[in-house]
Amino acid sequence: MKQVGVIWKEAAQTSAGFEPYAQQLRDTFYRTPQMLEQVILGLFEIGYADHDLSAPELKYIKKVSQIFGIDQATFNRLRNSRPEFVKEDPYKVLGVSKSQTSAEIKKVYRNLARKNHPDIVRAKGITDKSLIQKAKENFQRINDAYEQILKIRGEK
Repeated sequence: MKQVGVIWKEAAQTSAGFEPYAQQLRDTFYRTPQMLEQVILGLFEIGYADHDLSAPELKYIKKVSQIFGIDQATFNRLRNSRPEFVKEDPYKVLGVSKSQTSAEIKKVYRNLARKNHPDIVRAKGITDKSLIQKAKENFQRINDAYEQILKIRGEK
């Protein structure tokens, strides 16, 4: 890992582009592909730091992985390896837009939470455990989306 830091510092001091440094990492760690995979995971973490991986960020990570010699299946595995990398857009989960006010979003959230609460499902006489479990998962998904929106907006 120390070698990654040395190459990273060198890259930060030049405007030569990232490709030569990605190649240098590939050449340094060709016998330990798991180290190259860790670099790709680190790039995904940086990309998702703002809760949204942009198309240029994805293109950059894809290009680095190609330079590393990482195949498509491994790239997909890395991209989907952590829950925070595959989260749904919280606004889409709630069916709201980013332009709506926090009060409007809260109203939609409360309505969805009320409709999807597992206790409401039970109160309707549904006893099938798989349906109750699905209601719990959906309710959790709604709660998680609302919490994520609050964090994005700096309200929590």
